[in-house]
Amino acid sequence: DNYLAAIEKQESAKKTKGTGYIEASVGHDSNVNYATSQSQIGVPALGNLIFTLNPTGVKAPDDYLGLAFGGEVNHQVNPTLGLYAGADVHNRTNSTQDRFDSTSFDARAGVALGEGANVVRLGVLAGKFELDGKNNRDTDGVNAEWRHLINPSNQVSAFGQYARFRFDPGFDPTTNMSVNNFDQSTYGGNWLHIFNDGKGLLSASLFTGDERAPERADGGKRFDGLRLGGQVQLNEKTELFAGLGAQFSKYQLANAAFSSPTEPLTRDDKQYDANLGINWHYDKLWTVRPQISYLRNNSNIVIYQFDRTDISITIRRDFK
Repeated sequence: DNYLAAIEKQESAKKTKGTGYIEASVGHDSNVNYATSQSQIGVPALGNLIFTLNPTGVKAPDDYLGLAFGGEVNHQVNPTLGLYAGADVHNRTNSTQDRFDSTSFDARAGVALGEGANVVRLGVLAGKFELDGKNNRDTDGVNAEWRHLINPSNQVSAFGQYARFRFDPGFDPTTNMSVNNFDQSTYGGNWLHIFNDGKGLLSASLFTGDERAPERADGGKRFDGLRLGGQVQLNEKTELFAGLGAQFSKYQLANAAFSSPTEPLTRDDKQYDANLGINWHYDKLWTVRPQISYLRNNSNIVIYQFDRTDISITIRRDFK
């Protein structure tokens, strides 16, 4: 009986696995508020009258400190049914631009169905985003993903997500933030390829979706995008990674402020991003990650056009 009890305890322990992490970053962001670099703009609706933007709406660089931690628990009920739950917290504190200090809380839970070559994950998600210590918006939604293992080197997947973004009216008493509320649906597919005996990987994703925002100045939008990424092991302790992405968005309503009586202007954005970095594992559980990322948003409405470069170094501790 004692031997059987010990075996049962050992087998039960294998059914539940937990992972976690904590990481700290220091970096420099060329545009902490994702804002245009132009301090003055013309407004066509008012005869191209020139307005000077509030400093909070103009590109602002700053140094920052970041802290993040989180984890996930997986429990295998039986060979074809698993449960999971996880959460993450991210905080960024700027050196001088403290009105753009931010904290995000994200949680997820769901089930995994199937085993072997085919697995389906169904889940729910919830999140909260704070800016300058005040609640800015809440998020909740559902998601689904199907993964199919073609062979040991190739995996394909299809995914979908529906989420509601609700802005807090109390964030800024002078502005009705709730007009920015929107519901977002996203669908896509992904391909993952392992090469060089597991020492490298390539991934490619295509996605499309829409946002329904009846009260937003530009209305809802349709968007399409793609993402490419890769990672290769340079030696036993070092990996090089890189990524490229693009998203193309078309809004539904003409923006009243930037339209003239004879020429309505509907917002059209093209966003591009790239990142490059190194993971150096000086221990099995410790990682140092220097990286650089670049983001550019081109828009036919000048106030939404911006670019941003972020250079950072992160130290991470994993718990397995």
